[in-house]
Amino acid sequence: MDKTVVVGMSGGVDSAVAAFLLKEKGYRVFGVSLVMHAQTDGGAREAARSVGVPLYEIDAQDKFKRYVTDLFVHEYANGKTPNPCVICNRRVKFNCLSEQMKRLGADHIATGHYADTALSPDGSRRVLKISAAGKKDQTYFLYALTREQLSAVLFPLGGYTKESVRAIAKSAGIAAADKPDSQEICFTGEDHGGFIERYTNTRAQPGDIVDTRGAPIGKHKGVIHYTIGQRKGFGLSFNERMYVQSIDAARNTLVLSEEGGLYADRFTASDIVLTAVDRIAGEREVLVKIRSAHKPAPAVIRQENDTVYCRFIQKQRAITPGQAAVFYDGDILLGGGVISSVQAFPCCSHTAAAP
Repeated sequence: MDKTVVVGMSGGVDSAVAAFLLKEKGYRVFGVSLVMHAQTDGGAREAARSVGVPLYEIDAQDKFKRYVTDLFVHEYANGKTPNPCVICNRRVKFNCLSEQMKRLGADHIATGHYADTALSPDGSRRVLKISAAGKKDQTYFLYALTREQLSAVLFPLGGYTKESVRAIAKSAGIAAADKPDSQEICFTGEDHGGFIERYTNTRAQPGDIVDTRGAPIGKHKGVIHYTIGQRKGFGLSFNERMYVQSIDAARNTLVLSEEGGLYADRFTASDIVLTAVDRIAGEREVLVKIRSAHKPAPAVIRQENDTVYCRFIQKQRAITPGQAAVFYDGDILLGGGVISSVQAFPCCSHTAAAP
């Protein structure tokens, strides 16, 4: 067995237990903490001490700004809702861990993600596999990892649930055993629009809110403050609940609709990354996940060049440009891409109720 592994340690319970489990199996473990932004959790040192592994700290702030923060700001300004964790994993976290693995002459990299790996059907490569963590599974966030990254990675938590990981941490006296899970994007907090205004030192431009027929019904405070499916923050009252159906950044316009207007059955995805297969041949029945909390739904996909066309068997709610769409064959992750366009379904339009 190859015995040396570099483990990404964030200060949370998952990465600490991952390092602990590998050490228990006889691996020589090096912890690595990536400093990516001003809000980076400083608990990695304590976690590493409690597990008993050395820790290297790497300044990844320049990479994080270039690949994650700047892209996040650009996409929101263009009316899209990106998933920065996907880009961070490929471009920053696993990239830095791979570099440190090579510097130390280690054999593997590992993280505390709830994911698993398996051999592809032809045995030629390692592919991502859904873990035992149920709703906590994190393969969605890892779809864009390269085949080279997957060939060296270990996921020690692939066979565990979150509850069992916390139990292991408590039993082993790991410092982060009771540390709560992070809930928001790590560098923005809850107010994404406010973060973007501070980051760019500019105020978002107000614009029109319109119904599905294009009739003005109010003003918004800037498209960076909204995402598909949102139903608050308009400063208006309606006879029925109204939601953001689409965002037209070029016209600085929000389109609102009732709940029914959020459902669509097809979209296109670009920036395709395939790991379990070389390409999608013909039409293929798969399960597709369109956001991290979405239950994978049956669909048919086909690929033309760097675009995948997807048609769900049943309409799905709030398919959002900028979010990742990830394709599964059973519990094997085939690949994924970024949602670029959505076919929306019209519904009755509404005007704001009189105050």
